[in-house]
Amino acid sequence: MTRLLRSNKWGNATFFPYTRMKTMYLMASAESEQTQRILRRESDAFHDIIQLDFFDSYENLTLKTLAMLHWTKTFCPNAKWVFKSDTDVFVNSFAVAKYLRQTSSDFVCSVCRHCPVCRKGMDCLEKWWVSEADYANEYYPPYCHGSAYMIRTDIAMKIYERANKTHPLVIEDAYFTGVLTHGMNITYTDLSRKMFIRTTSRLPRGFVQGSSLMALHIDTFSRRSPKLWRQIVEYNTGLH
Repeated sequence: MTRLLRSNKWGNATFFPYTRMKTMYLMASAESEQTQRILRRESDAFHDIIQLDFFDSYENLTLKTLAMLHWTKTFCPNAKWVFKSDTDVFVNSFAVAKYLRQTSSDFVCSVCRHCPVCRKGMDCLEKWWVSEADYANEYYPPYCHGSAYMIRTDIAMKIYERANKTHPLVIEDAYFTGVLTHGMNITYTDLSRKMFIRTTSRLPRGFVQGSSLMALHIDTFSRRSPKLWRQIVEYNTGLH
């Protein structure tokens, strides 16, 4: 399903000459042999699956991102940017490519500032609990919301070198885009609500023309995405 959503839209390799973006699918261990056979066939056919030797869980998100950075360092070190997104993010890759050519920042994302560390007993989800032994500060440094963010590759490689390779902090986005960047003089471009849409009941009038870079949950909760993508492609390429 993820490949269908991506390969028919912004993950389609057809548009690489326009966007210069290569899409890879980061997968955890398959839960059945049948699923593993499907993944193996997909990998043999498209050569774009990175499969890891652990099961998906919230606690393992940091390990997935660590693996992403390791893969980039090993196989794609000359890329200018690393763009990580969740499966339910709709990306206007044409607008993203244009935006990244113009920015001088190290991170492009929706930035969380003055976000408190969630402790046991606080009014927050249990999966966000972090002990003082794991992270002693009361607040996280500025960091990118984890649904989608872009990092300059040279910065991503420095972050990878700093990371704890066996016991990273469980809060993936705060760890990789905030905690590990401490002292690095990092610059962030904080995408406005217009550029990074969190609710998709109404999209801005210029969405197709690139007024926004991405929208959350549009693939999951809306049937508009295939039509929107066709309009985006036609606007940027003239293809029908």
